[in-house]
Amino acid sequence: PVFDPAGAGDMMENLGIFIQLMAWFPMYAVIVITQGAVIGEKQSGTAAWIMSAPVSRSAFILAKLVANAIGFFVTIILVQGLVAYVQLSLSNGSPLPIAPYLAMLGLLSLYLLFY
Repeated sequence: PVFDPAGAGDMMENLGIFIQLMAWFPMYAVIVITQGAVIGEKQSGTAAWIMSAPVSRSAFILAKLVANAIGFFVTIILVQGLVAYVQLSLSNGSPLPIAPYLAMLGLLSLYLLFY
C-alpha cells in the first residue's frame, strides 16, 4: 500500500515522538553502560591485567566500545525499532514504508555509535 500523508497526522506525530525518544534516552544508556563496563573491569583487576600487555589505552576503550556496540544495536535499535514499526503500522492501519523506516533506524544507530 502507498503511504497516504493526508490521513496520517497522528501516525506521523507518533513517529516523531519515537524518533525523539530513540535519540535521547539510548544516548544516556550507552554512556552509562560503557562507562560501567570500563569501571567494572578496573575494579575487578581485569583492566590492569590487560594493560600490562602491550595494549594502548585507546585500543582497550575501542575494544569495549565495539563489543558493547553490537549489544546496543540489537537491544536498542533492532528490538525497539521492530516493536515501534509494528505498533505504528497497526495504528496507521497499513504497513509503513520499510525503506525510509530502515534508513531512520540506520541513522539512529550511527548517532548512537558516537556515544
